Amino acid sequence: MTVCNQHAKMRFYINLIVIYTAQLVIQYLIMRYLSMLLLLLISCKQSPTESFDGVRLIPLDQIVDRVKTGNFNYMYATFVNADGEAITKEQRSLLNKGLLGKDYYEDASGQIKEVRVRPITLEDKFVEIQRIEIASNPLARITMIDVDCKNLDQMYAEVERTDQDVRNNGGDMQSVDAENLQKVISAVTKCGWTEDHLSTIWLVLQHSDSDIMAYYFSDLKRLSEEGKIRKSSMALMEDRLLMYHGYKQIYGSQITGGGLYDLEDPANVNERRAAIGLGTIEEYIANWELNFDEELERMGE
Repeated sequence: MTVCNQHAKMRFYINLIVIYTAQLVIQYLIMRYLSMLLLLLISCKQSPTESFDGVRLIPLDQIVDRVKTGNFNYMYATFVNADGEAITKEQRSLLNKGLLGKDYYEDASGQIKEVRVRPITLEDKFVEIQRIEIASNPLARITMIDVDCKNLDQMYAEVERTDQDVRNNGGDMQSVDAENLQKVISAVTKCGWTEDHLSTIWLVLQHSDSDIMAYYFSDLKRLSEEGKIRKSSMALMEDRLLMYHGYKQIYGSQITGGGLYDLEDPANVNERRAAIGLGTIEEYIANWELNFDEELERMGE
């Protein structure tokens, strides 16, 4: 009798555990379902600024491609603020200095009818840099040469050798860079971004003028995010482009006029540098015998 009672109690507790576990599983599944449903509703909900009054927002990631094809003209667009009101003189001044972000809206025919200004983001800065530089059609001055896509190793090896030789040993750097740029752009145009040669391609483009860097920036950024180009290498180009266009750099790689070029959010620069595999800013600028605290004071930070 005692054994039977013990078995009965065990079955009772086992059933209780099973029921409790089942309830927990059901609760978990319900919560997971509700969370997924909420995310779905949020993602499907159209932003109030995506379209209105017969116009739709042009995504930032489409602007560069449209500029390259010559399909980006906002000459006749109306400029307003985020609420659709006419921009103020102060906003116009900031806009002319490239210190406001812009959202472009087009009608059904593809004509840009309205530009809404708002606080600028880092992505806005790079889109604006590319828009300005690409509009001049920088590839028009490059005379393409024929390359053999099946035999690129030798060409790229020679390009890298001459690039480093002229920098380490002196010579006509301008002529070497121009010849290497011609080869690289011809090869990329015909053969694409061949993975075995990406470091050499980046090296040559990094030594080119800002309009060429801007033309290929989106491609290089994508390759960097895919892990095919080092993020620390890409950071140099980002800082350089920002500097060339009067924006503050973000990684502190640019030294100009004997000092550190203006830096965005200096308090967190080492965190940004560490995230892409760079050492501290203090160690870096010590190569120029610069002191970070003194540079911050000079910059008014």
